[in-house]
Amino acid sequence: MSDISPGETVQSETMATADTPPPPSAAPARPARVPLKANPVEYDGRAGKIFGLMLVNFLLTIVTLGIYSFWGKTRLRRYLLGSVSINNGERLKYTGTAMELLVGWLKAVVCIFPIALVLGWAGETGHYIVYFVFLTALYALVYLGTYLALRYRLSRATWRNIRFGLQGKGMVYMKLSIVRLAMNVCTLGYLIPASDIKKWEYMGGNMNFGKRMFSYKGDSSKLIVTNLITLWVPLLPLLLVAASSWGDLAAFYEYSKAVKVNPNVQPNPEIMDGFIATLLTFYGVLFVGFLMRLWYRAALRAERLRGLKLGHLRFRSTATGMGYFKLKLMNVIIMVFTLGLGFAIVKNRNMKFESTTIIVGGDLEQMIADQANPNTKSDVGDALAPDMDMGAAVSIGI
Repeated sequence: MSDISPGETVQSETMATADTPPPPSAAPARPARVPLKANPVEYDGRAGKIFGLMLVNFLLTIVTLGIYSFWGKTRLRRYLLGSVSINNGERLKYTGTAMELLVGWLKAVVCIFPIALVLGWAGETGHYIVYFVFLTALYALVYLGTYLALRYRLSRATWRNIRFGLQGKGMVYMKLSIVRLAMNVCTLGYLIPASDIKKWEYMGGNMNFGKRMFSYKGDSSKLIVTNLITLWVPLLPLLLVAASSWGDLAAFYEYSKAVKVNPNVQPNPEIMDGFIATLLTFYGVLFVGFLMRLWYRAALRAERLRGLKLGHLRFRSTATGMGYFKLKLMNVIIMVFTLGLGFAIVKNRNMKFESTTIIVGGDLEQMIADQANPNTKSDVGDALAPDMDMGAAVSIGI
C-alpha cells in the first residue's frame, strides 16, 4: 500500500500477456499490477464551531455541577466525526448517547475510587509494597479502559449506515499490555516497537466494519532504529542533568523538610535558584525529547496502517515526523500566545491532520455491496453495550 497517494492508483496482482511466448528456459513473467483506486479521507470541521460547542459545554458543566459534560462531549463527538468523509462520499456518524457516557463514567469511578484511596493511604503511611501493587492495578485498569473505550467508540461509529466494531476481550488486551510494559522496561526500551505492534495486532485483528473483519500483520523491525534514536538521544541528556544536579536537588529536599518543620526558616535564594535552573533544564530537554519522539509516532502509524487490511481494501498514512513536528510546535505556540483560548484551533488542527493523512485504497462501493450479501457469514453481533469510558486518550493511528 506504500504507493497509494491521492489521485494515483495502486497496483494489485494479475497475469500479464505478451506478444510472444517466453522461451522454455526463461523465468515466468512477474505478475503485473492492476490499478487500485485511492480514496483520500477529508475533513471540513471549523474551529469556530468547535469553540462554540466547547464553550457551551464548559459553562453548562459548571452550572450543572459536571452533569452536562456528558451531553457536551457527545455533541462534540458528533460534530467532529460528522466532519469526516471518504473520497467526497458520505460522512461518518457518531451514534453514541450522553446517558451511555454517564453509565460508563460511573463504572470507571466504581473501579478506580477504591484503588485511589488505597494508594493515598499507602503513600502517606509508607507501605510501599502495597503502593506498588495498587499502582500496577491502576495501570492495568487504564489499559482495560483504553480497550473498552475504543470498543464503545467504534461500536457507535457508522459509515453508509454500516457500523464499526471491536471484538476481542479487554482483559486479554490488559494482560498483554502489562506483560509488554514489563518487557519494555527490562530491555531499556528496545522492545517498544515489538510491543506496540503486538498490541495493535490484537486490536486491529479484532476490529470489524459490518460483517467484514479487519486483519493486521506488521513488521516491528522497521521501527527499531527510529525508536532507539528518538528514545535515547533525549534520554541520555536527561540522565546527565539529573546526575549533575543531584546536589542541588538534595539541598532543595533538605530545605523543604526544614520549612515543613519550621515555616519561619529564612529563604535561601541560592538553593531556590539552583532548583529552578535544574527544573527548567529538565523540562526543556524533556520537551525536545517529546518533539523527537514524533518521528517514531509517524513511523509507528505508517506501519500500523500499512499492515491493516479490510477485505481487498488497503490503507496508507502520509503523516511524517516533520509533519507531526510542525503540527505540535504550532499548537504550543497557539496555546501560549492565546493564553489557552486557542484550544479549539488546536483541536481542529489535530483532527484535520489525523484525518487527512489517511488514504484508503480499493473499491469502497464493492465493500458496501458485500455487506448487503445475505450469504456473507458473520459472527459480529449487534452494537455492544456501553463500556467503561475513562476518558483515556485513545490513539489508534487512524
